[in-house]
Amino acid sequence: MNQGIRTALLAGAVLLGGMGIAFAQMEPPPPPPDLYGPGPMNGRMAERLLTDFDLNHDGKITKAEVAKVEAQRFAAATGGGATMSEAQFAASHDKMLRQHSDAMFHRIDWNGDGVLSLEEFAAPIRARFEMMDRNGTGAISCHAAAQGGKPARQGMRGHGGHFRGARFAKVCQEADLNHDGKVTRAEADKFIAQKYAAAVRGGKGMTPDEFYQLTKVRFAQMEARRFQRLDTKHDGKLSEAEFAAPGAKIFARLDRNHDGVLTKDELTSPPHKGPRGGWGRKPG
Repeated sequence: MNQGIRTALLAGAVLLGGMGIAFAQMEPPPPPPDLYGPGPMNGRMAERLLTDFDLNHDGKITKAEVAKVEAQRFAAATGGGATMSEAQFAASHDKMLRQHSDAMFHRIDWNGDGVLSLEEFAAPIRARFEMMDRNGTGAISCHAAAQGGKPARQGMRGHGGHFRGARFAKVCQEADLNHDGKVTRAEADKFIAQKYAAAVRGGKGMTPDEFYQLTKVRFAQMEARRFQRLDTKHDGKLSEAEFAAPGAKIFARLDRNHDGVLTKDELTSPPHKGPRGGWGRKPG
């Protein structure tokens, strides 16, 4: 299982990420259904996990079922090989990525004509900008975000999830066109227009495939970071054990009665919060 599981769970089934694909891809798509965690999960996510991992359809997920599914995924990605390359890791998610991209596209194709106008493409990005511009100045400061400070993280909380300082720093790096440490509405609009024009290349509207290509660029960067975190031996490839290790740890956290079985109650109930604010096992 990959290291994006916690982010994907906490973000839920976010399709648009508020700021949109163009604005530096602030909220990339979640990885394929996996043991996202640590929780809590909503009912829909729990159902997805049961669909993927409950092989005997008894309403529970066992360690053996998880191991079998992960082994199948590893074998499918590697063609039966003993190790997984970074390219194979990324390619294993292509189908999911396309489905996610198409879902996002249809959400913002407001008039349903099969292409995105500049206004349709820009609308969710502008909405997120307004949400982040809490004091109504028409500009968003990049300084606190670049430092990963508390004010930036608080200011970026929205109904699409929790935006971390590093993500917003990336937005500022690309959209702060005059490099003055802030992004104004005018800069945001210009940045959006540039991204749109580069994607459509003179066309009359952005097609689903062009939108997908924008999605894929950011997703590739995210997948590379995930691969590096999983590659604990730093040899440029994943063994099946490296591929599955994060999921085993999260399974243990969710399995609060330590019986080797995850029930739907365990998947949907909030786990115990540890002394440093992190999620951990319930004492006892």
